[in-house]
Amino acid sequence: MYHPLLGDVTELTDGELQQKITELTKKLNQAHRFGNAALIRQVGMVLDEMTQERMRRDREHLKKLAEQSDGEDKFKDSIDIS
Repeated sequence: MYHPLLGDVTELTDGELQQKITELTKKLNQAHRFGNAALIRQVGMVLDEMTQERMRRDREHLKKLAEQSDGEDKFKDSIDIS
């Protein structure tokens, strides 16, 4: 779900994104302790969007790794025991 005040999370570096996810997780835990339902929803929406961006980046990274390894012999350094 898109939060209108968040801005573009794709411009953040991986480190910045992870730091913001960590901070928002702490704030969400505090909001749960206070019992503020509106704050929980707002922080949850922002956290969900940032988590989705993190997952999108991870999928892209895994896809690149898979493409790079497709042409290589994966067992060239293995010992043949037959």
